[in-house]
Amino acid sequence: MLERPALLAALVLTTAVGCSSLTAPDPVIGQVHIERVDVRILESAPPQAVAHVEGVLGDGCTELHSVEQRRSGNTVEVTIRNQRPRDAICTMIAKLYQADIR
Repeated sequence: MLERPALLAALVLTTAVGCSSLTAPDPVIGQVHIERVDVRILESAPPQAVAHVEGVLGDGCTELHSVEQRRSGNTVEVTIRNQRPRDAICTMIAKLYQADIR
């Protein structure tokens, strides 16, 4: 049976190894699950818009990868991507995402 200090050290080491591999050479890139978008038109010249976006990044190891915008006429398409280490053992606690995108 492990003594408490040895058990604690083993748990800390296991946790650190499981979630510290975001710099792995082959991350998995995905898209953020968007739950809500509110668009506000600002009183400015020229007119500007801000999209308030809320969603879920993913599990405990998933981080924001990129936010890209494309415009075609009056349509603006925003793509929000996430990344996580391939084959990582991560906490299954959802990370929430909120941003104001101009």
